[in-house]
Parts: sequence; structure tokens; C-alpha cells
Amino acid sequence: MNPIISLAMDALANADLRKYSGAGQFVLSQWNPECLGFELTEALLCHIYKNEREGAVPVFMTGWEDITTLNNCLKSNPLLGNPNKVRLLARHGAVEHNVFIAGDILHVWIWN
Repeated sequence: MNPIISLAMDALANADLRKYSGAGQFVLSQWNPECLGFELTEALLCHIYKNEREGAVPVFMTGWEDITTLNNCLKSNPLLGNPNKVRLLARHGAVEHNVFIAGDILHVWIWN
């Protein structure tokens, strides 16, 4: 199992959820760290777009299929799909001559 997922699952299992509302407890009990949807990444990027200063956001993914899916999802978003305000650049990792070149990443540049 991925060590980050393992840590997240351990933290959730050991968390005291009583301090949260019933709805909050339900949502956290249903959370599956192995299945984070693209909607969460899209929502986070929209939040950054609306509330933070302009800049670049690297989004690391697990493979080219995920990069492509997220890229298409963001392009169809009314806010993030605006090429006058957001630039999306997908890059796929490669290994050449036993040297790691780059990871699977979607660069998102946001400007106002």
C-alpha cells in the first residue's frame, strides 16, 4: 500500500470524530483515501483561483491517463477552462539513460 494512503487511513482510524457535526462525521466515515476524485482537485484549484494571488500550481498525478482525465475536466470548467486566465500544461514522466527526467504532472498557471 502507498505509504501516504496508509498514514491517512491510520490518522482517520485514530481520529476522534465526535467534535464534528453528524454530517461531518458521516462524510469522514465515508472518505476513502485510495479514491480521491478529480472533483476535489478541481475544487481546490477553483479555490486557489478565486482566493489566492496568481502563480503556478503543480499537480502531481499517478499516470498519464489521470493527467489527461484531469486536464480534460479542467478544460471544461467555466473558470479553469478560460485560456485567457489559466494555462494548462500536461507533462508525462520519462526515464532516459537511467536518469529520472520528470514526474507525471499537470502545471496550472493562473493569472488575474
